[in-house]
Parts: sequence; structure tokens; C-alpha cells
Amino acid sequence: MVGSVDKRTHVFRNQRPSAGEQAILRHIGVEGSRLLDVGTGATGRSALIAADLGSTVVSIELSIDAIREFAATQLGPPETRIDLAGADLMALPFPSASFNVVLVAFHGMDYMTDPAVRKQGLREIERVLQPGGSAIIDSYNPIGLIRSRAMWQVPQLRKRMLNYLLKGEFLRSTFIDLTGLELHQAVPQLVIREVAGATSLRHEATFDSDGKSVSINQAAIRSPEPYFIFRKPK
Repeated sequence: MVGSVDKRTHVFRNQRPSAGEQAILRHIGVEGSRLLDVGTGATGRSALIAADLGSTVVSIELSIDAIREFAATQLGPPETRIDLAGADLMALPFPSASFNVVLVAFHGMDYMTDPAVRKQGLREIERVLQPGGSAIIDSYNPIGLIRSRAMWQVPQLRKRMLNYLLKGEFLRSTFIDLTGLELHQAVPQLVIREVAGATSLRHEATFDSDGKSVSINQAAIRSPEPYFIFRKPK
């Protein structure tokens, strides 16, 4: 199954604010931290949230067009602006132990569908984290997607969900979204197992997309897009 959209040139326009991401970053306590935001997008939603909460933010993106679009919207004095760079999570251009927090939100990890590529991305996250630092990632959960009322209430999404069910896409490791992108999906237990198998990062907490702390089993049953916090050992 191959997506029809080039992930390196795709311009993603996410929306702000996100109560979930705000709650998660507050839970960690990112004020005064040096934070790497992976996947700026054209609106820089996650980067702006982190900056508003007091982080010094470096934000990277594969799509140069997306970086340019976001850069053109940045306002305010230079000291409040976000450092932007065109870079790939597979080979981060930063020294080891450069950041207190690495945030790979709004399914940045899910753009990587090949297991070997995902493993390398996770190792790069671990490498640039300082000991004791936190990594935040989110993921599509097929069980949560099927059970989500929101997914069935919007006509366009309802049609997509019917195909998702009838074609058995919920049983696969990837699916095609509305834009034609092929994206990774896995139940929370598999996401945590994958991180543990690739790195020394330790699972610390799981949140639903509203920023509510939940157990792994709760996330598996009811959350279509859970967030995971992992900690690098000191």
C-alpha cells in the first residue's frame, strides 16, 4: 500500500491551539527548557505552544515550503522567535544531549512507516536528549479510531471510516489518510514495545488527545490519537 503524496514536500497545516499538547507540556514542565519540535508544519502549532510555555524552541521540518510559510507568519521581537531548520529526524544535525525535550507531535513519527526507519528515528531522539530528558510522541490507534464518535459524525470522515473497516485497513500497520498519505498505526502497547526495543527510553505516562492522563489499556480502547511520554535514564 503506497501513498500518493510525497511526504518530503507535503505541506501540513495543523491548527492551534491544542488543549491536549498544552496539558502534556505543562505536565512535564517545559519552562526554561531547550525543546526540539520535529515537524513544524506550515502553522508551527506545537512549536508555538512550547514557546508560549517558556521553552527555547528549535523546530525542524522536511518540507522547505512549509518552513517558509510558517516563517513568514512569525511576529514579535527576535528573542521570542522560533529557530527553524530544514532537517530530517533520521539524521538530526545536533550534538548529542542537546535538548531537554523532544516533541514529535501530530503524527510526525507516523510519517515513517518502515520499521527500520522508525527505529533509526527513535534512536536519534534518544541521542539528542539529555539524560533525564523527555520525549513526546503521538500515534494513530486503530481501535480508538473505530470507536471515536467524532470520526463517524463528519460525513467525509464517515465515508473514510467505512472503507477503513470494510477493507480491513484497521488490521494493518499502515493506512491511507484523506490527503493520500500513507501513515503508520498501532495500538498503544505496540508503540511502547517498539520504543523499548529500539532505545533505553522508559515509558512514563500516556495521555489522550484532550490531555487527560490515562492508562495504556484505557488509551487502547478509547483514544484514537494517544500521546506517550518517555524518559531518558539519567
